[in-house]
Amino acid sequence: MDWKHFRRSPLSGIVGLTVLSLVLVAGAGGRADRIAAGDEGEIRGKTDALDSVRTEIDSRRRKIRELEKAEGSTLDRLHYLEANIAASRHYLLLLSQKIDSTGAAVRLIGDSLEKAGAELADRRRLMRERLRRAYMVPRESQLMVFFMARSPAEAIQRARYLEAVHAYDCGLAEKIGIEQTNFNTQKALGEARRTELAELLDEKTGEKDQLVQEEAQRRAIVKDIRSKKKAYLAKIAELEVARKELDRVIKVLEQKHRYAAPRKHPLPGAPAAGFEKLKGDLPWPVEGPVLARFGKIVHPVYKTVITNNGIDIGAAEGQGVKCIAEGSVLYTGSMRGLGRLVIVDHGNGYLTVYADLEQIGVATGQKVEAGTVVGKAGEATGENGVQVHFEIRKSTDSLDPQQWLSRR
Repeated sequence: MDWKHFRRSPLSGIVGLTVLSLVLVAGAGGRADRIAAGDEGEIRGKTDALDSVRTEIDSRRRKIRELEKAEGSTLDRLHYLEANIAASRHYLLLLSQKIDSTGAAVRLIGDSLEKAGAELADRRRLMRERLRRAYMVPRESQLMVFFMARSPAEAIQRARYLEAVHAYDCGLAEKIGIEQTNFNTQKALGEARRTELAELLDEKTGEKDQLVQEEAQRRAIVKDIRSKKKAYLAKIAELEVARKELDRVIKVLEQKHRYAAPRKHPLPGAPAAGFEKLKGDLPWPVEGPVLARFGKIVHPVYKTVITNNGIDIGAAEGQGVKCIAEGSVLYTGSMRGLGRLVIVDHGNGYLTVYADLEQIGVATGQKVEAGTVVGKAGEATGENGVQVHFEIRKSTDSLDPQQWLSRR
């Protein structure tokens, strides 16, 4: 309805009813405004919390993808997955809370709009009826108000009354327009909240699916760790047996040397004093990083403790493994847990052991010099891929090779 036509003439009739209708409409609009203001603050607070957790989750998921792409360690992947699963569960809880708040806001706005809309429709119908009746009264009848006055003073009073009614009804008509605008605003807010609710429900579904995938990944990793741990523990058992066997072999070899007939030539190994003088300056048997140091080692995932009698050095497949000093090859062969190995005697009980070889390049009793290739690396026996196990011994006592080898 175009309320501009309402200003054409003074109105008469049901002024009190019009006032009542507009008061009710204003009350309905006010309730909707208060509901929107209260819910807006609560929803905004939950949105800030969600954004913070969302950023944390996205950051961890990027890190997990980076680790997968770079074949990162199982332990790191498991750490980020478990942290992300916890954050994802927290995020779903916050999402549920925001969904509840948004749903409550949608319902409240909907109830308020339904009531306000019904009241506004009633008042507009009454206003149309009032206008219809007002325009049905001829302007001549309105002039009769003045002619029927018993005195000029009464005529002026009646004119002022009609003018006041006209001004009042014009104001009421304008207020109906304002309330209609408020109603439309609240309606738009309700539609926006319903759209937001639908998006939140979709996001919750997507996050649940992502959580299910990550929990499945975690179970797969844990299963893989347990499987590898079983194999790792079996490997440890093999190594323990191999070390005992190596000690036994060395003792047998020493006894053979001790009770052997006097030689025309001494053992080709350098004298003990010569080997000892090289401590700290001996060359490395193979170029590569130290993957496992001498002594007790705690596995980062399995938390098992083993004793390493030497060091494990990373190597390229087929890389030559060199003898570190002059000596004589005391033993060549293979042992379960150590693979193919070579033992070199350097005199007076000093021995070096080169294990996990793919090929052996020397023979028992052969004289060797520093730099002689005793074999080739290439047998991947552990989690770290291709490596060479290297030991320095004084008889059956294990020494820390890194105290004897040169610094690099």
